[in-house]
Amino acid sequence: MKSSKGFTLPEVLVTLGVFLLILTVIGTLLSFGVRQSLRQNQRSESMRQLMIQATVLGDQLRTTAQSSLTLYRPASQKDLHLAFAVPQDEQGRILRDGQQLLVYQSYRIWYRKAGSSHLLVSQLPISMPSSTPPQPLSPSEIAAAIVARPGKKVLEQVDSFEALSLHSDSPLTSPQPGFRLRIGLSTDQLSYTQAVRFLR
Repeated sequence: MKSSKGFTLPEVLVTLGVFLLILTVIGTLLSFGVRQSLRQNQRSESMRQLMIQATVLGDQLRTTAQSSLTLYRPASQKDLHLAFAVPQDEQGRILRDGQQLLVYQSYRIWYRKAGSSHLLVSQLPISMPSSTPPQPLSPSEIAAAIVARPGKKVLEQVDSFEALSLHSDSPLTSPQPGFRLRIGLSTDQLSYTQAVRFLR
């Protein structure tokens, strides 16, 4: 009869070492895959939130009048304060008069505060709503409105909010019949730019 021979200690140690090495490689690959998946999910969610707020802003701008618009930069080009009159109430419903004309009820102030990474929206009621577009807010009125009614945070990790020319990256200092708005996020340097054209 042949006697069965067991593993020697060096063979056991080598086998164990190879097994541990394989486990380490698998663990590293799994960890990398999980991190990449989480990062992709975060990027997708950031882009989704960016598109939602860009759509809300675009919808509001489509119902405003250019004559009520103010572009104001208290600090830098990337800290835009954008104020304009809207016919929407707080629930987003559009008010019209008996002749189906839009009735402007309040100002919306979209802004990125200097030193902050948030995009905020403040609301300033119009004392006498009217179908005639109101005058644009002055920079001092915008600043006072933000102090009196601090904006609601609608987007995080924002590193720029800018108004640009339609055909170049030149910053605008006053409203034009058409321009571009750019919202940039620090997350993977995501950004969204949309053109704004006024019908009124």
